[in-house]
Amino acid sequence: MKIELVRGAEAARLAEEPAFQAAWRALVADQPQFALLQAPEFVLPWYQAYAGLWEPLLVLGRDGDGTLAGLLPLARRVADGRLAHAGAEQAEYHGWLVRPGRDEELLVPALERLARELPLRAWSWRWLPPGAATGWLGARALAAAGLHVLSEARPAPVWDLGDAEALARHDNRSLRAKRNRYRRRGELVLERVQDGPRARALLAELAAQCDFRQEAIHGVRPFADDPRKLEFFAQRVARFPAASHFSVLRCGSEALAFHLGGCDGRTCLLGLSSYAPQESKHSPGTLLLVELARALAAEGYRTLDLTPGTDAYKQRYATRQQELVRLRLFGSRTRRLGARLALRARTWLAAGAGGEGLARAERLERWQRGLSGARAALAHGEAGALLAGLSARAFERRTLECFTRAPQAPPPPAGAGTRARLQAFADLTVGANGHASPARRARLAAALARFSDGEVLYTVPVAQELACLGWRAPAPSGDLAEALTAAGWLAQGSELLIVERRVERLAGEPEALAECVAAMLAGREVAAAGATLCLEPPTPDERAALAALGFQSRGRLRRRRVLGRAPVWSARPAQAGGAT
Repeated sequence: MKIELVRGAEAARLAEEPAFQAAWRALVADQPQFALLQAPEFVLPWYQAYAGLWEPLLVLGRDGDGTLAGLLPLARRVADGRLAHAGAEQAEYHGWLVRPGRDEELLVPALERLARELPLRAWSWRWLPPGAATGWLGARALAAAGLHVLSEARPAPVWDLGDAEALARHDNRSLRAKRNRYRRRGELVLERVQDGPRARALLAELAAQCDFRQEAIHGVRPFADDPRKLEFFAQRVARFPAASHFSVLRCGSEALAFHLGGCDGRTCLLGLSSYAPQESKHSPGTLLLVELARALAAEGYRTLDLTPGTDAYKQRYATRQQELVRLRLFGSRTRRLGARLALRARTWLAAGAGGEGLARAERLERWQRGLSGARAALAHGEAGALLAGLSARAFERRTLECFTRAPQAPPPPAGAGTRARLQAFADLTVGANGHASPARRARLAAALARFSDGEVLYTVPVAQELACLGWRAPAPSGDLAEALTAAGWLAQGSELLIVERRVERLAGEPEALAECVAAMLAGREVAAAGATLCLEPPTPDERAALAALGFQSRGRLRRRRVLGRAPVWSARPAQAGGAT
């Protein structure tokens, strides 16, 4: 087999030629394993979306008569020359296309030539497609060419969609109750979207949901940190809708959750999924997964590939495991030896001590993410904010002034709270710095916890900044609620309102607090026992605005916590006349 390398603009032009695509798709059809991620339906949108950042590189294997017998779609990053498969980290599986039984005939000379023409100190592949040939890994010609392979095998979960018993087991009483709860709000539908313009609009909403949760949990923003990602997904759906299973779970007009994964009519990959953060209490992600499995089975799909990962939910839904192999290629034996020792250490850490080992591995990952966040903060000149945050964690002090509102208090005036927005989680990501700071991540993590507790968000954004935000807790719980109850400032059945109006403090906006609180009270009946409001001590103008809304100061709560211990609250009642 003759090996050819086609790079840059010539590779991009060749990939779009109809005759070449026909030969390319013929190779895809011959593959016994899942090959969509090496097919034009995946590779072409990625090349297009990342043009200028990644240079296309096609490795062709041709027979003596010029027939295309093998193809390895690759790319080189323009900034540093890094070599990757087309799709890079966005391709769940890294593979190749070749006529059956000729894997070594393509791969060994192709890798030899790549190592000879490109500096190849180390090259990390992701998982090979399930069932991909691995016999070529032991070829002596690889070592003779200075290429040393390190492979790792691991089981990965699969959901066989033909297993009706498993699907019925997951569609349990809890899930049916969740489905009925949403149906009381509106029609519940899982819709597959194949229209390009509509998909692009929905993908923007998916991106907002995804970035919010990922920043809160992991300190990363997949779409904001990679502005081309959304264009890649949009191009996949617009150009090749049959190869992208993009679905939205709707309750009425509200998008609860999304999923987008590659599919070939037989297998669908569990790809990118998200759900609305404000729905965290009801976990619509589990409902999405079961509804997706039902829809795929009805469309004739046989397998939902849950893809590699240690997520507990994947193991819960898996009906079987498939073995996957991951590769790394090194330009020297010394590099391979070091990587092999590191792999053994990680394997022992994760599996050598059972659950305790997994917990240690998760803690290590959290520490690594914390260090990455600290480096990002320093890079953006936020050393002061970082030190202040560390100091606050070591010795925390907070003072809240508490107000109560009687149930017979008059309703808010008409038009009050007109700028306030309900459950607008994206408002929490605004800010002048434009990057994922530790302070913003802490805000999002706290918001995600409040959403999970069933609290409702109110925001007042002004001039691209967040002037005020508030939380309404219909069923108050936690240490603050306990301190308020002990002080006699939170009656049974009363709702708790918590306001933060110094998130991005704006001069000349004293109305923001009044608008936020008024929105919490408007449009619904106040609980029979009234409401309790907590916030940092207000200014005189803000205090007057709260009095106009029927709130009376009851006193102040002080919260102290040292080195992460349980917080200690102390109450100081207001003096006669409401002064504190």
